[in-house]
Amino acid sequence: MIGFSTPPRESHTTSSLRFGGYDARPLKAIYTQPMTTGDLFVARQLQCIGEREKEISERQTGSKDGGFNVHVHFTQPPSFKTIRRLISGKTPEWSGQLITQLYDALKLVRENNQNSLMPYSRNNLSCWGQDCKAIVKDPDGKETMLILPELRVTSEDMRAIGSPQGKMLDRGEQQAATNLAKLLNMRTREIKSYLEWGNVFLGTKPNGQAYALIGQDSVNVNALNIAGSVNKYRLNPDEYQALARKQIIEDLNLQPENLHIISQPAGHIDLGIRVLNYPYVLVNDFDLSLKALAKELAKPNLSPYEREGLQQLLEATRLHQRDNENNPEYLKKFGRSGPYVPTDQTVAELTAQGFKPIRVPGIFGYPYQDGKEHFINFMNSNLHQRPDKSLVYMTNGSGDTRLNEIFQEALNASVSHVSQVDFITGNSSERPGVSHLEKMLAVNSGGLHCMSTEHPNFSMTGENIQD
Repeated sequence: MIGFSTPPRESHTTSSLRFGGYDARPLKAIYTQPMTTGDLFVARQLQCIGEREKEISERQTGSKDGGFNVHVHFTQPPSFKTIRRLISGKTPEWSGQLITQLYDALKLVRENNQNSLMPYSRNNLSCWGQDCKAIVKDPDGKETMLILPELRVTSEDMRAIGSPQGKMLDRGEQQAATNLAKLLNMRTREIKSYLEWGNVFLGTKPNGQAYALIGQDSVNVNALNIAGSVNKYRLNPDEYQALARKQIIEDLNLQPENLHIISQPAGHIDLGIRVLNYPYVLVNDFDLSLKALAKELAKPNLSPYEREGLQQLLEATRLHQRDNENNPEYLKKFGRSGPYVPTDQTVAELTAQGFKPIRVPGIFGYPYQDGKEHFINFMNSNLHQRPDKSLVYMTNGSGDTRLNEIFQEALNASVSHVSQVDFITGNSSERPGVSHLEKMLAVNSGGLHCMSTEHPNFSMTGENIQD
C-alpha cells in the first residue's frame, strides 16, 4: 500500500540552483525492468504516484509538464495467461485481488507505454535497473545515456582485492542501457570507467558545478581494470588508484575537487545513505533505530503481543547492526575481510568533504518466522521535487506499519521540506506481513532505488533548500 504523509509546508528558504544530476530534483520518468509479479506491483504503485504528482504540479503551476511517467521494460512482455499461471498457487481470495491489480498494471504497460515494450538482446537481465543505466545532462546541454565499458578483469579478481563489484558482468546489462537510449531517441556516450550507479550519487552544487559522491569500490574496480591483473595492481596500487580517479573525473565532466569518495560499506552506498539537495545527505544510524524501538517499548498499555513483537524487532535490529559493523562471517558474504564502515566514520568523511549528514533511523532488523535474517531499509529510495520545491520521498514499505511511522516521523523532524513520504511495498509476498520489497532486501540486498532508473527533468529549474 502507498502511505501518505502530512500536507506540503508553505515556507522555505531557498537559493538558486539548476539541477543537472541525481540529487533531489524534479523527475521526468522512472524506468523499471520487472522480473516477477511483485516487481510489476512496484511499477504500478510508482505509476500511481507519478499520476498524482502530475495533478499536484498542474495545481501549483497550471502546467501539465510536471510529475513523472513510469515505463516498464520486459525481456519478454507477459501475457494475461502468463500472469494467471504465475499466481495460480495463491488462494482464491488472493488470486482475484492479484489478477485485478495485474490487469491494471498490464494495461499501464500496453496502453500507456506501448513503445517501452522493448525486447532486449539478452534475456538474462536482472531486475536491478539502477546499476546499469545513468542519464545525465552533458556540458553541451544534451541529455545523454552513459554506457559502461566491458571489464578486463573478473569478479574473482575484484574479490581478491576486497572490492566485490561486477554484479552486472556477463548479463548484458550494458546493452539494456543502449536499447533504452534508442527507445528514447537519446544520445549515448561510452565512458571508460566502470561505475555501478547504485554506488554513485550524481548532483549539482549551488555554484552550478557537477559533483559525484561514490563508494571506494568504484575507484578500486577501475584501478584494477586499468592495471589489467591483480598482480600488476598490487605492485603499485597508489598509481592505479590515481589513474582511476582521473578517469572518473574525465568521464563525469567533473572538477577534481568535486569527486567525493567515501569508505565502502558491505553493499552499494545507496543501501545506507541517501543524497538530498546538496549538501544534505541522509545517513542510516542503527543506534537511532534501536532508540526508536526502545521508545516504542516504553509506551504504556502495550498488549503482551505488541510488547513481544517490539522486543523481537529490537533484538533483530541489534543483531543486524552487529553483523554489519563487526561480524567477519557476515562480511565474508560480501567478499570483505575488513570491518564494515561505522556510521560515525561515514558521517566524519562526509562532513570533511563539505556535506551535511543527517542521521536517521533508516534500517531495522526484522526476523523471519523461520529465523532467517530479514530487514527493512528506508534509505534505498527515489526522490522527486515538486514545483513548490518540496520533496517527495519514495521508499520501501514495511509490513509492520510501526516502522514506517518511526521513519516518517524522524524524516519529517529532520528535513522540513519533505512534504510527502510514499511507502512502496510491491504487495505480493508468500510470507504474511512481509512485503515484496522487504523480501527483496532480505534475500537480494536491493530495494526500490536499486530496481529503478531515474530520469531527471532537466528542463525544470529547481532551488536548493537550505534548512
